[in-house]
Amino acid sequence: MMFREIMGTTNFPIWYPFSNDWWTFATLFLIILFLVGISELTLRFKWWSSHTNRKLVHIIVGLLVSITPLIFENRIQPALLAAIFIILNGIALRKQSFKGIHSQEQKSYGTIFFPLGFLIVVVCFWNYPIYIMISMTILALSDPLAAFVGEKVSNPKRYIIWAETKSIEGSITMLVSSML
Repeated sequence: MMFREIMGTTNFPIWYPFSNDWWTFATLFLIILFLVGISELTLRFKWWSSHTNRKLVHIIVGLLVSITPLIFENRIQPALLAAIFIILNGIALRKQSFKGIHSQEQKSYGTIFFPLGFLIVVVCFWNYPIYIMISMTILALSDPLAAFVGEKVSNPKRYIIWAETKSIEGSITMLVSSML
């Protein structure tokens, strides 16, 4: 018996934006591309810093994908969406395009790891929608909060993991905000 049947949640998705999941997929895909395009414009016209730009896209996209169990009947479309963005972000990182979503200060693979993490939770936990919603919401909110704290602290205690510099203060913020 499936988790959704056991828990009485067989009524997922709870909202059908369109008559079939492929229209929902196309709409979500275009919304994310639109956000990337807006981030390019805001970077070009210097309305926000590249860091603020990146974090806003991170938060909005993270919250959007966190609701996928609520709007899709099966995992195919969310998994495909993640796979497409793993490839697109990898190409963009290599060609140094989409600067609105890529770090300008240091080379970061966050734009690859984000959809990869989403792909993993969608494939592994689709029958447990709350796991997807919680994990992606934590990633969407706690990660930018940790970065903000890590950058604002005077004299942060730094360490390097996988060639990226992190701060103890930011990591503690990530831990505490994830537990909330």
